[in-house]
Amino acid sequence: MNTNKLNLGKILGYPAIVLLLLTAIASAYLIFSDKSTAYSVIRVNNVTLRPPAPGQSTAAAYFDVINDGGANELLSVSTPISSKVELHTHLHEDGMMKMRMVNSVKILPKQTTHFKPMGFHVMIFNVDMADNTEQISLTLTFARPPVHGKTKKDAGGKKIDAPKIYTITVLAEIEN
Repeated sequence: MNTNKLNLGKILGYPAIVLLLLTAIASAYLIFSDKSTAYSVIRVNNVTLRPPAPGQSTAAAYFDVINDGGANELLSVSTPISSKVELHTHLHEDGMMKMRMVNSVKILPKQTTHFKPMGFHVMIFNVDMADNTEQISLTLTFARPPVHGKTKKDAGGKKIDAPKIYTITVLAEIEN
């Protein structure tokens, strides 16, 4: 009879040991994991604006988005010198480079995304600025996915992921 009690104790002990081991692993992950990838740390550098050519009204803006944190997405750019601003990229189609509007640009974790000629860039239409302008402001609107456990509920009570929307305003140097 002692043998049966001993076996029953061993059988009941294994799930407790497994549960304790899983709890220790989860705790170690929370303590030692790289939390910087969960939060965005975005910087925008090297911001320039190429003004419209003589007789034209369209400008282009270029910059680098340095992401030292988690995933983000550039949704839009605005500026006081125009009411129409679009995100663009260049694509190779049918043997030619073509400029195309994009709805947003993914900003990958721990990488720099370059907005430059022949790549991602910002097109500013119907530019209205004085000839002697040296700088203009650009407001970049980003979205960051929800961070672990931060969800909202819809009208039916179902959990939905709600991205955090935020802006960064920078000054663009006017190119000569």
